[in-house]
Amino acid sequence: MGSPEKIDICKLCPHSQSCKANNDVFKKLEKTMITPEKGNFLFKQGETFDSFYIMCQGSAKAECKTTGNSPQVLEFYHPCDVIGLCGFGNGSYQETAQIMTYSRIYKVSKKDFDTALAHSPALAPLMFELLGTSMVRRQRALSEMSKLEAEERFLNFLKAEQSGVPKDSNGIELSMSRTDLANYLGVAVETLSRLIKNLSQKGVIEVNNRHISLCVNTNKSCNAA
Repeated sequence: MGSPEKIDICKLCPHSQSCKANNDVFKKLEKTMITPEKGNFLFKQGETFDSFYIMCQGSAKAECKTTGNSPQVLEFYHPCDVIGLCGFGNGSYQETAQIMTYSRIYKVSKKDFDTALAHSPALAPLMFELLGTSMVRRQRALSEMSKLEAEERFLNFLKAEQSGVPKDSNGIELSMSRTDLANYLGVAVETLSRLIKNLSQKGVIEVNNRHISLCVNTNKSCNAA
């Protein structure tokens, strides 16, 4: 993992206005900037919970493994997301968090957080808000996996990814592999490849390697929208 940096990345980040790290209460926390490379782990399932993280730049994935099963991708993290909240439950991480692209991330140690909480009770409701938001997001994703067809799940995923980029951005750049995305969506990699090809042929999306443009009106081609 990269070396700690003494830098206020919030001043440079385009997401600073909506990011929890820019909250007045969170600003008072002692934070360390780390720059992990692609493939590095922030933590692994079962390890002792000692820190949580605020993503400023880059992307990561969370996956969980149960006895006898291969890992299941639970979530993809992007700028503004808080990672590692699962550790507040029983003192150990309930999932593994792995970096997908070069990233800059604020690290907050549990020790520093506990100290700050004793002096700033306002941190408690903020943390409950973060935990609640994370829980609802995963519950919605789980509900979609069980009720929607594969195409709808994929399109909803693209819309959610699109909502996290600037409005003037021309599409989204997928940072995860097709294998991880297929795992997350609950489909085979071959099924996902067919979905992408069919949606592209119908003009619902435009694909250029990892870059995907989602049409505003799915009844029109991307060029006509």
